[in-house]
Amino acid sequence: MPAAAIPQSRVPSLLPSTDKYFHPTGLHLVNGIAKTTFDGKGSLSQVDAVAINGGMAPGWRPGTGTYSVNPDCTGTMTLLNEGMAPLELQILVAQSGQTIHRVVIDPGVAVTSDAEPIRTPKREN
Repeated sequence: MPAAAIPQSRVPSLLPSTDKYFHPTGLHLVNGIAKTTFDGKGSLSQVDAVAINGGMAPGWRPGTGTYSVNPDCTGTMTLLNEGMAPLELQILVAQSGQTIHRVVIDPGVAVTSDAEPIRTPKREN
C-alpha cells in the first residue's frame, strides 16, 4: 500500500494510552494523546500532549515527520519534535485505513498506540 493509502482527509487521532518504558534513569509511566495528519505523500504533522510520570507541559506540542506504508499494510513512521531525538515507529494500517497500530522501536522504549480517523464537523454558514 503506497503512502497515498492514508488520504489527507483521514486525520487519525491516537486513543488515550498508558504505557511504561525503561530509560537509563529508570522506569517511566507515559500517558498521552495525539492528532496526526498524513498528507498522502509520505509527510505528516502532529500535535500531542504527553505526560511522563504525571508531569506534562501545558498546551499541544507540535511535530512533523515522515511515513511509508508497504503493499502488505506494514510501514514506518519517524516523528520529529523540537529539542528531542527522532522517534522511530513501526505501523500497521488495518480496517481499510480506519485503524493504525503503532509501536515505538527506539532502544529502551516500549510504547504502543492505536489511531482512528476523526472527522471535523462541517460548519454551517
